Order: sequence, then C-alpha cells, then structure tokens
Amino acid sequence: MDKALDIVAGVRNIRNQKGLGPNKPLTLAAKTDDAQLLQDYDGIIRKLAALTEVTLVQDAPAASVGFVSGGAEFFVPLEGQIDLGAEKARLEKELEYTRGFRDTVLKKLSNEKFVQNAKPDVLERERQKQADAESKIAALEQSLAAL
Repeated sequence: MDKALDIVAGVRNIRNQKGLGPNKPLTLAAKTDDAQLLQDYDGIIRKLAALTEVTLVQDAPAASVGFVSGGAEFFVPLEGQIDLGAEKARLEKELEYTRGFRDTVLKKLSNEKFVQNAKPDVLERERQKQADAESKIAALEQSLAAL
C-alpha cells in the first residue's frame, strides 16, 4: 500500500509543479517489473491521483514528466495538458536564473579574501547554496530534455 501511495504522491507533485488542477484527467505510464503492484492497486491509484488510465510501457512517452518510486519509473504525458512552448520558455528562464545564481556563489567562493575572512558557518551555507543550485540545474536540464 505504501508503494501505491508513493505513486499517488508523485502524480500529485507533478500536478502541483505544472499547475494542473486536481480534477484534470491525466494518464500514467509505468516502466516497471512489478506489474502486479499496478494491477492490485489500479483502482486506488487511479482514484486518488485522478487518472483515467495506468499503462505499462518500455520507454518514456514523448513530452512527459517522470518520477521514480521504488525502483520503478513513472511518466505523466503532458502533451495536450499544458502549453509545451510556454513550459519550455519558463524552464529556460528558470535555468538561466539558476545558472546566474550559481555563478554568483562561485565568484564569492573563489574570492580568497572572502574565504579567509568568512566564518565557517557562512562558508558552509555558501557551499550548500552551490550544491543546491547545481542539483536544480541538473533537474531543469532533465525537464527540458524531456519536453
């Protein structure tokens, strides 16, 4: 049951990220070896995630957003659900901003005077900002590639 609820949470996260209302019908494509899980909990997953169908696939559908749960990959096809051009523009703008933010943090960390005079907790926060920015950049690049 926990695996089924993780799948529902993944679909709901995608709905929130993409601004899709909870009543907008979506489909779910699953790339998994555990087809039995999907069969056992099909009704629950479809009801709680407001899905019209859950299918098994070998490859990710075009223009889809995915998530991983329990070693299985799940994809929500967005074609026809959102304006792909606007979504791509939004992601590119966010990617550009995040790269600029990361570059600012890197400049700060490459400044020897700053590094020598800063307290250890300030340095740690700056390094954490850098790591967060780099992981966000990777996620945005992956989202752009999926579109």
